[in-house]
This record gives sequence, C-alpha cells and structure tokens, in this order.
Amino acid sequence: MVTRYAFTEDQRERLAGIEATWDSGTRALLDSLGVRSGWRCLEAGAGGGSIAAWMAERVSPDGSVLATDVDTTFLEPLADDVLEVRRHDLTRDELPAESFDIVHARALLSWLGESDTLERLVGAVAPGGWLLIEDFDWALGGPAEEATTAAKAFGALVELIETSFGYDLHYGRTLRRRLERAGLRHVGSDGRAFVVPGGSPGTAFERLSLLAHRETLVRSGALTEPEIDELVDYLDDPARHVVTPVLFAAWGRRSG
Repeated sequence: MVTRYAFTEDQRERLAGIEATWDSGTRALLDSLGVRSGWRCLEAGAGGGSIAAWMAERVSPDGSVLATDVDTTFLEPLADDVLEVRRHDLTRDELPAESFDIVHARALLSWLGESDTLERLVGAVAPGGWLLIEDFDWALGGPAEEATTAAKAFGALVELIETSFGYDLHYGRTLRRRLERAGLRHVGSDGRAFVVPGGSPGTAFERLSLLAHRETLVRSGALTEPEIDELVDYLDDPARHVVTPVLFAAWGRRSG
C-alpha cells in the first residue's frame, strides 16, 4: 500500500495543537519507564520536536537523543551536543540496531500501512530497553453534539483521510497485540481521550485538516460549502465541545 501524509500546510500550528493536548501524557509514560540521565533515546517521526527536546533535558549531560523525521524543518533548530537530528524515512532507511534504551513514536505508524516499520523500531531497541508506541483510534472523536451537520461533516473528513491516504483509523487499539507478537516482555497498554472546547489547541488538527481538504470534500460531493462552514464554526466556538480520538499507548521491553 502506498501511503502519504495528508497534511503539509499549516504544519507548525497543527503540531502545536497535538503537543499541547498530548505531551503531558507522553512525558508521564516516558517517566514511568525510567528515562533518566545517560539514556540513549530515539524519537521517530519527531514532528515539532517537543518530546525529543524533553528527552534531551532528561538524559543530559551523558545521554543522547536521535530525533528523526522525513521533514526536519522544526527539528533542526533544536540540535545540540545531546540531540541529533536526522532526516529519515522509516519505511526504507535503516536504523542503528540494538542501540537505544528507549524508542518512542507517536501518531506515526497509522500512516504507514502494513509495513515492517514496527519491526524496524523493535530492532533499534537495545537488549533490556523499552519500546513505547502511541497511536490514535477514531472510534471516538468529533463534535460532542452528535446529531448535527457538524458531526456529519466531521465523519466525511475522517473517511477522506482513511480512503485517500491509507490511514488506519483503528491502529491504536492493535498496539498491545502487535508488541506482544513482536516478542517484547512486560507489555502494557492504556488509552486517553479528552473533551475540549472549540477554539482550543485540541481542535487545531481537525480544523486545519478540514480547511486543507475543503476543495476535495466539496468536489467529491461528500460535503457542501455550508456544511464545511458549519463544522469550522463549531470547532472555533468556545461554547461547543469536541471529543478527541483515543490515543492508545503500548510499551514493552526487549529481552536482555
């Protein structure tokens, strides 16, 4: 399956919304796995770099962080003696084998189809090290008021992402099974979701995604211009509420 990321415009604002909503939970998970001074870390699909930068602070001065992405625009300013930035395509470029005390990726694998990307990440974990993967499940997600035109428009947007870009809407719920099948030990999993007000950072992904694909949605007949406008207004209204998708996390340890 050929996959590609669905969003290239407004990327900094989109990433900032993801960071503001999900970073605190990701940091708590990394903390629980023991990330500390001296650790060697890999942040795959590092995006805006907020988690890579946090890791670098935590493992310095003797540790290291490798932050990779196909687009390193927002990562390059973060590079220093602890944090290395590398342009990298996880679907085809090799990773250092058995080299990291922790490997982390968030909202990445669901875009890459049924490839060997998870196996590549597992292979980068050092014996005794940890793999932590986070990804979404869109069984939830959308306007809290379901019987609305905004809810219909939201559903059309999610369907477009799935059918046109090869995105796996329910990848998150499969994470624990995938890590168990990869042979990791001490596997655990949890999930988190929020109800956020319109106009908050937590709605940036949906709003910017809708605007980026407005023309496609109208041309296909999936939505009309007024229906799109209604969803945009909903997502911008602090008096309305949006349910986020569930961000599942799964972690496991490689045998030492």
